[in-house]
Amino acid sequence: MKKILNVLFVALLAVFTFSSCSDVPAPYEILEPGSGNQDGVQPTGEGTKENPYNVVAAQQNQNGSVAWVEGYIVGTIENVYDEKGDFAGNKANFSGPFEIKTNVMIAASADETNEKNCLPVKLKNGSDLSNALNLQDHPENLKGKLLIQGKLAKGFGKAALIETTAAVLNDKEVGEEQGGNTPLGDEVNVTDKAPYAVSFASGLAGFKVENKVSEGLTGDVWHYSKKYASACASSYNGSKNVAAEGWMYSPVLNLSTLTKATLTFEHSSYRAGNPNELMLKVKESTASEWVNLTIPNYSDKRDNKVVTTIDLSTYAGKKVQLAFVYNNPADGSNNTWYIYTLKVAAEEGGQVTPPTGDDPFGLDASNPKSTLIADFNEVSQNNQNYSLEGWVNKAIQGKNVWQAGIYNEDKYIKASPYKVASGETMETWFITPAFKVDAKNKFTFDCAGANWQSDMTLKVFFIQKEASGSLTKEEITVNGIPISGANYTWAKDLNVDLSAYNGKVGFVGFQYVVVSKAATKSLPTYQIDNVKYGQGGGTVEPEPEPQPQPQPGDKVYTSNIKLPEGTSTDANKASGGTVSVAGTEYPILKLGTGKALGFWVSPALKAGSTKVAFYAVGWTGKKGKLTVTIENGGSFDGGVTSKDIELNGATAGATGNPPFTITPADGDYYEFTLTGITASSTIKFSTEKSTSDKRAIVFGINVK
Repeated sequence: MKKILNVLFVALLAVFTFSSCSDVPAPYEILEPGSGNQDGVQPTGEGTKENPYNVVAAQQNQNGSVAWVEGYIVGTIENVYDEKGDFAGNKANFSGPFEIKTNVMIAASADETNEKNCLPVKLKNGSDLSNALNLQDHPENLKGKLLIQGKLAKGFGKAALIETTAAVLNDKEVGEEQGGNTPLGDEVNVTDKAPYAVSFASGLAGFKVENKVSEGLTGDVWHYSKKYASACASSYNGSKNVAAEGWMYSPVLNLSTLTKATLTFEHSSYRAGNPNELMLKVKESTASEWVNLTIPNYSDKRDNKVVTTIDLSTYAGKKVQLAFVYNNPADGSNNTWYIYTLKVAAEEGGQVTPPTGDDPFGLDASNPKSTLIADFNEVSQNNQNYSLEGWVNKAIQGKNVWQAGIYNEDKYIKASPYKVASGETMETWFITPAFKVDAKNKFTFDCAGANWQSDMTLKVFFIQKEASGSLTKEEITVNGIPISGANYTWAKDLNVDLSAYNGKVGFVGFQYVVVSKAATKSLPTYQIDNVKYGQGGGTVEPEPEPQPQPQPGDKVYTSNIKLPEGTSTDANKASGGTVSVAGTEYPILKLGTGKALGFWVSPALKAGSTKVAFYAVGWTGKKGKLTVTIENGGSFDGGVTSKDIELNGATAGATGNPPFTITPADGDYYEFTLTGITASSTIKFSTEKSTSDKRAIVFGINVK
């Protein structure tokens, strides 16, 4: 009755306010099974190719299943960058120009412009689907009717279709169809000799999460907690607790060979556990109804970890699925639940052993994969500790782990000793899930480095976990890992030769080691991208290479625009060359001679650029002037089109011939805000106003 009254109220509200499609009242933003959305559009379809879901049904069936969805292509989700050039979120683009190839949005109407009524569809970069569907290359696809298959799961923080593999656009088939709807999670065989044992110390261990009630939360109810090395459920949104209900589902557990089974898990809670709020359920894989399992013992505080054992023999010989359920009603206790380990075995399993000295990573080899990929396209925040379900990111010495990196649309992970104490050794690992080595497959990755230091290393290991739980690590020599040369230059498709391990189950680990010099800029850095294991290895075309990416707090000496090459002076008295700072050489722009002015004009800038930053020095013991001018559209902040910079060689300057050895001062760094920049705008660097020495060296030119 309450729902009927709510619907009548919303309908009356729409009549009296003459709401348009882009002003849908808030109640429509919360989807409930069986309810409509998008101005009365009802969920339809079965998720099959013959009877696909419409967008409303796809938004409501975010259960991890593979399904077909139909709608009209109405735009894209594109990245937004702040005035510093750092990633600042996403926005919907309905009208173009479109600047991304890795997603489209679909809706029930070809004219939809309300993002709430759209379903983001992720497209694997370089795939047949991306090549055929993306709006950057094919703006004519806008408003085209699309039938597409993928996984119904969250993307861009909302209901989405991800892991897409097949589509039909304008009656043309693209990609390779998957084999129908799949159950939530993978299936795992549990036998007398092979129990199912997982630790949540480094991720959700293959469990899937679903929010039933989460209004007011900024993330999922169930999530991985790095701080407490657990799967964690909470109703706290950063400022207060809200009503929340979340489910965390196990893979399907195949107990068909067992005659008895026992479930054991370790957990704790922030305050005393309430069986109406912290629940465990089970169902047979083909059933629709969940059955409550009685939890006989609860914790009463976070540090009081308890081990619970439950007899599952009723389900021996069957396929089952488990679900941890966290329910915090409006008048609930605002508890937090932590799950640390879980084990299902043929007899009493006991506690799952957490990582020890023999296995500091907590690796799980019980469910090896056949293929792997980490392209980091899901990264949304720069300089944040990176986490990917099933993969391990762990510091062994020091506290730094691999972090996410973003530059323009390029996404990767990176390791550096930022804020590590001087003289302290940093060692951090990034490790794949377990996989079985197959001779027909290849393992490849991309790698770049910067600010080379003699003791910085990136090594690759094949790791095996013995029955005793201890690890064996064998280093694999990978040809092509950069150890010197230009900063941030990518080495592509580096091959990890696993031929000696054919048929074995193991992990590949990337180990970064360096001794910190306590620097906060120009840090010794390694970057990794496009980690792949499968047939052909790195055959998917990666996103464009990132330009040099500043570390936190850096004023970088590299440039993201092309500078003159060679040391020969051109007709404008401009040339290239290098400058040596702290033993590392960087490209420069050199202007003028002692008596002849010089000038140089940059390549055209990217429309919408908002900042230019650079270092500029004159000659040692000399005074000069550098003039920087915006030409062909745009200006500096305040409307002026030129800036004059006094160069005083008393602070830092050049002498002799390139490479010039310079120790830049803070006063040699310049940063200006730009406005109104177009695709025709350029920057002119000149010494034309200098009345004394007419030379200048400019480097670290970065336009964002």
